[in-house]
Amino acid sequence: MIDELDTALRARGVGWRARSRICAEFQDHLMSDPHAQLGSPEELAAEFAEVLGTSHVRTAVIGGWAALVCAALTYAAFVIGMIPHSPGKLQQGVLASKPFLVLGKSGLAGMAASVLLVLLPQIAFASGLLSILHAIRSRTRSTISGRDQVIIRRRMAIALAAAAGSIGSCIAAGILVAGRPFGLSAVLPAVTILMILGASLLLFRAARYRYPGETLHSTLVDDVCWIVPTRLRPNGTTLSGLVAVWAGVIVSLGGAVAGDPYDGALRSVVEAACCYSGYMLLGRYLGIRSSTEEVS
Repeated sequence: MIDELDTALRARGVGWRARSRICAEFQDHLMSDPHAQLGSPEELAAEFAEVLGTSHVRTAVIGGWAALVCAALTYAAFVIGMIPHSPGKLQQGVLASKPFLVLGKSGLAGMAASVLLVLLPQIAFASGLLSILHAIRSRTRSTISGRDQVIIRRRMAIALAAAAGSIGSCIAAGILVAGRPFGLSAVLPAVTILMILGASLLLFRAARYRYPGETLHSTLVDDVCWIVPTRLRPNGTTLSGLVAVWAGVIVSLGGAVAGDPYDGALRSVVEAACCYSGYMLLGRYLGIRSSTEEVS
């Protein structure tokens, strides 16, 4: 029994210290009551993995969001630092996407950095927000199910990767245009990178727990409409379309405020297309697009 339990715990990714403690406790229990009905080793291992994984996932979500907030501050410092190098009304303090047009003068590298600076922060924000929304849904439960842990881990992993790419693009763009990162001291990006690495380690520790046989089934509706009665909920495709249109409207309003409604309208179409494309491309992996996937 004890050897089978140890093997089952190892298969679930439980570390040797936790395995030793669990096996010792069960061995003591069996010594006091050899005929105790404790359940099968596989069921016990699954339960312990879920409990331990819940603690690590919640810690990883907190660490991940701290890193994302720091990355957002770094990105804001970069955008503000670009204003003196940007044409037109941006020098008067109007923040829009036009400062990134300066990078177009730096060749292909500048154009690539400009595209990444627009896309990656949005991916980081959306994935991080979805991760914490899924965690909030589980706040009233003592444990988070294996499939929900997998979804949360995937979302936070994408968010941290996009945040790291955003910071790298900020540094590269600043060097291309001004020979140094805009508005960035040596401390701010270094702290951000360290926080992203720390959050990644927390996420890696949470990812060692495995839940074979669990079926992933989640949609965007489950995450953002959990307070809405079931009969009033839209389907996932409709909701993603509404979110894309809403994002486009916000971008269009930003262009109008900046005094260039035509440019704002064009960027709003691009923004909406990017939002919906992201839903279609990453939706199944992130658990926001209806699918049935068995965890390996």
